[in-house]
Amino acid sequence: MFLKKLENKLWNKPYCNDLHFFMFAVALLFLSMKYNFFFVLLIPYMIFILKKTRYFVPIFLLLMITFCSYELQKYKLNDLSDGVYEDRFRVIETNDKSVVLKGNTKIVVFNKENNLKAGDIIHAKIKISSLDLPSYATDFNQKEYYFSKKITNKGKILEYEKVGEYWNIARIKDKVLRIYETKLGSKTFRYVKTIFFGITDLDTSVKKTYSSLYISHLLAISGMHIMLYYSILLWFFQKFLKVRGEKITLFLLGIYLIFLGCKISAIRAYLFLILHYLNQKGTIKYTKLDILSLSFLWIGICFPLQVYQMGFMLSFIVSFVLVFMEDYNTGKCKVSKIWMNSILCTLSILPFLINQMNEIHILGLFLACPLTLFLSKVLLPFILFIMMFPYYSYEYVFKSLDELLSILANVSIPIYFPSFSIIFLILYYLIFLIYLVLLAKKKNKVISQFVLIGFFVLIYLIRLVNPFYRVTFVDVGQGDSILIELPRNEGVILVDSYNDNLNFLKSIGVKRIDYLILTHSDLDHIGSVKEVVESINVKNVVYSVYEDAEIFDDLICPTIRVKSGDKIEVSSFSLQILGPIQKHNSKNANSIVLSFEINSTTFLLTGDMTVEEERDLIDKYGIKLKSDFLKVGHHGSSSSTSEEFLERVSPKYSIISVGKNNIYGLPDEIVLQRLKKYSNILMTKDTGNIEVYLWKTCHIKPYRT
Repeated sequence: MFLKKLENKLWNKPYCNDLHFFMFAVALLFLSMKYNFFFVLLIPYMIFILKKTRYFVPIFLLLMITFCSYELQKYKLNDLSDGVYEDRFRVIETNDKSVVLKGNTKIVVFNKENNLKAGDIIHAKIKISSLDLPSYATDFNQKEYYFSKKITNKGKILEYEKVGEYWNIARIKDKVLRIYETKLGSKTFRYVKTIFFGITDLDTSVKKTYSSLYISHLLAISGMHIMLYYSILLWFFQKFLKVRGEKITLFLLGIYLIFLGCKISAIRAYLFLILHYLNQKGTIKYTKLDILSLSFLWIGICFPLQVYQMGFMLSFIVSFVLVFMEDYNTGKCKVSKIWMNSILCTLSILPFLINQMNEIHILGLFLACPLTLFLSKVLLPFILFIMMFPYYSYEYVFKSLDELLSILANVSIPIYFPSFSIIFLILYYLIFLIYLVLLAKKKNKVISQFVLIGFFVLIYLIRLVNPFYRVTFVDVGQGDSILIELPRNEGVILVDSYNDNLNFLKSIGVKRIDYLILTHSDLDHIGSVKEVVESINVKNVVYSVYEDAEIFDDLICPTIRVKSGDKIEVSSFSLQILGPIQKHNSKNANSIVLSFEINSTTFLLTGDMTVEEERDLIDKYGIKLKSDFLKVGHHGSSSSTSEEFLERVSPKYSIISVGKNNIYGLPDEIVLQRLKKYSNILMTKDTGNIEVYLWKTCHIKPYRT
């Protein structure tokens, strides 16, 4: 009955075959709400609709409805301020890394030292804080990711008591998973959990292998999975039960979708199936582009917060490319047609893949098609077979599969590639759209291919023509990392390395580091040194003569020991080593202190220097310590940054590298009061990365303002 009513509604003219006008308008609206400059495209698009079509009023009303739906759902979210809360919570979801609780709002808890299960009701005291914002352009946006799931805060459970239970879908799923866990090997169970239940649980190395071969879409519930399950169920009903089976198949897939937790990419595929089924029965023929447009519009109105999810965007981009090219990719050879579709799909999402890995695997581009065909036709049905007949012996199959894919990924030499900024992302898709049009018209395909390749070469080489000096104080949480880049890629110097600074280095295309200077050997300054050395060509590692050399013995690059009075030179750029002047008892007091000047702007980097080392510097250098930028010692601890030292330095800007809500309570209030007398204070916990561009003038650019 429901399908019949929906069918009748879809039959209303005049929108048949023109629904893509509506889809593009809503897509531009969502882009405009995130990036304001997209209004520059939305306004002329609406003028075009007004002059060229009869759909201006319905499209305008649709935009208003979509906008109101988004704002209403956003308004309903209850974002809590930081603090300790005590309340009753329901456990609505659990996995190996986190627990999602629901009280007055949804909270994600990352400490898993508890035995909570989905469906538990607890009375808990929780330390709640806001979700993390990105520190640079392509950094993971934790707040946006969980916002799409209607989760507003993160928390840490201080104490809890279980007071009851209730039944929900996640609890049923958890009990089913426990049954399979007892019957399957660990690797087999992880595959089943990922591919059928939609809970990503594969090892990081395995996920990286799939990403390197551009087949990671096989690990997420997507249209491919839904379509395959639809085909298998339909075949079963028609072959063995001798019935058409469309309605019962759609019903069962609907139950499966609810069981999954209504994942957005699966909803898109399911809507496509329903509309395609209605299309086959109706007298009006909707094109696949119409069906895709209707799916997009329905999700945009009903689930507007999820539109910014990566899975949603990639799913619709790939679907649009396949639908757009279906009538034009008409080669006689079926294999070449499939191969072409695979390449186009990979190209359609390549910027997102690059932003995720910062690598291009040429072999992976060629292997993506055969591997997708093989695994989709073999692996996905095999998972269904395992669901019906679970045994431990399948473990050897998946171990062999992982080893084979790992070999293929390892022989595919990666080309490290910088991330796409939003400007380059827009340019790429404009060029890619022109490429698709030329491909469809069978005109100038060679020229369009060279333009596409040339675009990648431009991004790859753009660092070589950069005229600026750039000093970046990298937001690594409670630690230090400072990157100094010379113009035209003449040299790169990294001072300290901690946390995920490697991801930032890859995102901006750093392939070589001339000097990696480690101010001292505390973990918050050298925590990611090995990862950086193994991933990037580091020519020299520099550390203090008063540091224990054995700490750095296993580094696979030359090491240099320095003391006060030494210099480090790269091209025409020179770094002065001011300290340590003499050996002290603590590592912090033996920190390397650096000074350098760029176009009359001076910098002083102090590591975790203490008051003892400050006195040494004052005695030796006095007013020569004066600097425009001071990297505040020891993250703003009161053991550093004395009044006497600040009088000599007299900085215009003080940079404090410090983590949000750190356990040490840094920076100390007394240090902040001292700094305010002399300078403007910038803290990485508030601003994310802090970039200082130097050319003819000095320009400071905090990522978050």
